[in-house]
Amino acid sequence: MEKSFREQRRRLSLLRSLKTTAFSWLHWLVTIVYFELLLHIAVYGMPGLEFGFVLGFGAVFAAAFCLVTLLMPRKARFPAAIVMHVLLLLLYGSQLVYYFVFGTLYSTAQVQQGGDAVTSFWRETLLTIAKNLPWMLTLFVPLVCGIILKKHCKKEPARTRTVWCAALVLAAVLLQFVTTQAVKIGGTDYFSNYYFYYNDTTTTDQATERFGLLT
Repeated sequence: MEKSFREQRRRLSLLRSLKTTAFSWLHWLVTIVYFELLLHIAVYGMPGLEFGFVLGFGAVFAAAFCLVTLLMPRKARFPAAIVMHVLLLLLYGSQLVYYFVFGTLYSTAQVQQGGDAVTSFWRETLLTIAKNLPWMLTLFVPLVCGIILKKHCKKEPARTRTVWCAALVLAAVLLQFVTTQAVKIGGTDYFSNYYFYYNDTTTTDQATERFGLLT
């Protein structure tokens, strides 16, 4: 009787931690897709079928973010999630501001240069932010939702944490493989998705339009 009761508790704990982990992954996926969709509409207009690559790669990053929070101690999970939300907000927000001011996106190699440019044109930057305030405010939606959904940040039992970490790593690897293989579907000629994905000369604007900013 006691053994059966322990087994039932173990199963309930396993299902509860599965629900929490799945919710966390879905939350990060929706957050990333939201930022990507917002940036895409502001810069390129409404997305087409190629936005499917953004979903695929976004799911990989969502699994990675979920894994980070899953490995955190209980008290550190929510602050860590807020920090990651803020970092994403700053990343996409700075790209939007840079685009509104200079008409292009900056690359990681141009972070210092982009920062200097924005600082040099600080009046234009502030006027641009004020002019595009609705776009700026929409960037805070995921952060607000993350705070509201704080109650879902629960600690998984130690016995099941390894299981879900392994499942997330496997899922991320499979999603990355499937998405990169899908890039080849349209061929490998010049100016194909394959060309823009693997070519070192691809600009940030070209890559972001097809595969998302995080890719």
